[in-house]
Amino acid sequence: MSDTRQLVLPATPRHTFAWLRRYGSYSALALLLLFNLAVTPHFVSWQTLNVNLTQVATIVIVAVGMTLVIATGGIDMSVGSLMAISGALAPLIFLSPFGAAHPAAGVALAFIGPVLATGLLGLFNGWFITRFRVQPIVGTLVLFIAGRGIGQVLTNGNLQVFKNPSFQFIGLGRIFGLPFQVILMLVLVAAAGWMLRRTLFGRHILAVGGNEAAARLAGVPTDRVKRLVYAISGLCAGVAGLIVVAINSSSDANLVGVGMELDAIAAVAVGGTLLTGGQANVIGTLLGALIIQLLRYTLLANGVPDAAALVVKGAIIAGAVWVQTRGQDAPSPAIAVAERPARNRLFAALGRHRVLVALALLILFGALRYDHFIGAFNVLSVLRYNSMFALTGLGMCFVIMTGGIDLSVGTTAALASVVSALLSPSGLWPGLIGGLGAGLAVGAINGFLVTQLRILPFIATLSGMLAASGTALLLGHNASVGVSYETGFTALGQGDFLAFTMPAGLADALGLGDFPGLPIPACLAAIAYVIGSVLLNFTPYGRYVLAIGGNREAARLMGLPADRVVFFVYLQSGLLAGLAGVILAAQFGAGQPTEGVGWELFSIAAVVVGGTLLTGGRGSVGSTLAGVLLLGLIFNILNFENGMGWISLSAYWQSVIRGVFLFVVVIAGAGGGRRVRRVTEAGVSA
Repeated sequence: MSDTRQLVLPATPRHTFAWLRRYGSYSALALLLLFNLAVTPHFVSWQTLNVNLTQVATIVIVAVGMTLVIATGGIDMSVGSLMAISGALAPLIFLSPFGAAHPAAGVALAFIGPVLATGLLGLFNGWFITRFRVQPIVGTLVLFIAGRGIGQVLTNGNLQVFKNPSFQFIGLGRIFGLPFQVILMLVLVAAAGWMLRRTLFGRHILAVGGNEAAARLAGVPTDRVKRLVYAISGLCAGVAGLIVVAINSSSDANLVGVGMELDAIAAVAVGGTLLTGGQANVIGTLLGALIIQLLRYTLLANGVPDAAALVVKGAIIAGAVWVQTRGQDAPSPAIAVAERPARNRLFAALGRHRVLVALALLILFGALRYDHFIGAFNVLSVLRYNSMFALTGLGMCFVIMTGGIDLSVGTTAALASVVSALLSPSGLWPGLIGGLGAGLAVGAINGFLVTQLRILPFIATLSGMLAASGTALLLGHNASVGVSYETGFTALGQGDFLAFTMPAGLADALGLGDFPGLPIPACLAAIAYVIGSVLLNFTPYGRYVLAIGGNREAARLMGLPADRVVFFVYLQSGLLAGLAGVILAAQFGAGQPTEGVGWELFSIAAVVVGGTLLTGGRGSVGSTLAGVLLLGLIFNILNFENGMGWISLSAYWQSVIRGVFLFVVVIAGAGGGRRVRRVTEAGVSA
């Protein structure tokens, strides 16, 4: 009888991380529960359970739809705005004369109508993405911008207060002592889990996310699958919006759903679903949301400020995604497939320079229609105010050209504004250097997470965004920080360069007045763009950036220092965001820790409008600047139009118009995006 021996190998780090990916959510939740049982007073109570479950329910409901979208390789940035639309529509229905005359029908319609509306808007997202082959973050950015404006237009920006027990049951009702919203959350989680595991549609979702090209060749209706998952995401957002307004007994389109898209993505990421698609874990999403909520509750219950909780939350998200990426096979290199160039050279040239053409036409329209549109005061005001967005847009341009994204530019600018304001009493230079240093620190953290820990740029910079926001709130003690007006610091935002007074005789002879000077913020932005243009067009660094964005793996095999270049790009983005924050503090006289919300999306929109591909490998510094000015001039023209009295457009309508404009520009440039397809053996990442 032979002696059979089995060689037992020790567990490798790869196996350890595989175990963590599979059971990490359960372990983290168990550790949090044990810690609270031992440390947090009164943790074991019905009130504690009720608070945590009700606060997490709407996040989970939205995250269920987000899980399906991410499983196809997409992302949905519009869910918060769709919640605002749903929450605005429902009270309008049951408070209307019809709802008052037919209470039961009014409440029923208030449940069905808003959810159907947001479902159709979600379907629009899917149609836009699949019909024009645009990146999901851009396709859903349209409704992110316009959607909240739609909700505000519906309510005229007013708070809708109501008391309707039948409608509010969805948020306040209980069944056998359990909150109805929690029951609804569990039902949706169970239904989504069953669909993914037991239905053909669920298998189609995973197939599309795993390898869209192969799924299409196998007969899977990939476009239809994508449209349906975005519609489901819209439905889930609609339900969550109803719950929020029912709990609050009021509807405020300005606040409902703010930040929900990031909370939902965080829950999905912490729960173990790969953000590259092809995998979905709905139970993990539920656990991820519970972990984030319980962590926040733990910190607050033990005396940790909410601002510090944001920093910890960012670290947890980054750590969870890092665990996911460890031990995975590297993606296959991308292969660029070029289609035929456009036959008509004139239209091809117009397509390449569409943002410059649009900017020229907009300036011509404004000059012909308004008396002082091209006057010195208006031109210099536009340049001064938009200089901050120009700086963040320039940093975003370089990041996107490498195939990345930087969601932290807005909060980095806010952090830099607080730091520079705190140092401004010491002088102009300490304030400037401090703000730039804060931006460099955030950029270095983002670059480290992306290049060394191999975390997806979206999640890495989302973590940086949360950490920068929390740090700014901590440093500013949740309030604005005034700057010193005695050290000359405010000249960086309010000063002018080359201002002079024309001699009286010469002024009369030439018919000229005094020259007000060039705004210093605009001069700083211009210098940054000149340097950026030189770097991109005349240095190896610029060529490396484009090569890495075109095919990072191929660039690495060619010997290019891919990680070093990408790290420097995020460092550059942080530096420029820091400079924007310094200008913010100097221009408005205070460091503002809550400012910068939405700056990252404005920057992305400007870069996309300028023709830079979100897949990387192509971009233009000059076109990005034109995109910033184009978006800025749109609001400038709307303000002039309001001043003429012909129309009266509120700020809410301006948001809608801005979203529609982005939609039109993306459609106009969709052909450029279709001429280059990124195809991999592992699939196409949407």
